[in-house]
Amino acid sequence: MDTVVLLFKTSQLGFDKDMILVYVYIPPENSPVYDDLDTDGITRLSQYLEEITFQYTDHHLLVCGDLNARMRTFLDYIPNDHLQFVHDNSENYPTDNFEMPRNTRDDKHYNSFGSKLANLCCSFGIHALNGRLFNDTVGNLTCVTHNGFQCIEPRRFLTFPTHL
Repeated sequence: MDTVVLLFKTSQLGFDKDMILVYVYIPPENSPVYDDLDTDGITRLSQYLEEITFQYTDHHLLVCGDLNARMRTFLDYIPNDHLQFVHDNSENYPTDNFEMPRNTRDDKHYNSFGSKLANLCCSFGIHALNGRLFNDTVGNLTCVTHNGFQCIEPRRFLTFPTHL
């Protein structure tokens, strides 16, 4: 996994928090780069994001790059089912107010990185922008090869209050 991490002082521009940009390249899941490693790229990214969010607790997080994860239509948020608590659990029940549908033109294919990435999104409260915003509201294909077309998710994903 190759990463570049930048800290932007966006609070000086009127945003409520500063922003950490994590740009990452994760080799495909069957790459020989993992032969000598005990974890895969998405797991390593999750561990890395844990370290960053522990150190910088009051920052927005923007993660983008080539993650080689095919998410299909997996939810990248925990739907709000309006439960106030879970029986025998004194902690707050983790739901997400995001609930913005994500479109994809490749809704049949996924890989283990896609499943892990969806779980990572739920854990960190971050969301794929592919198929949701800007010039990609239909979930365009992001990879075209001699073997065909596919949507490798995400090119970009982030956490922001949904009112921005």
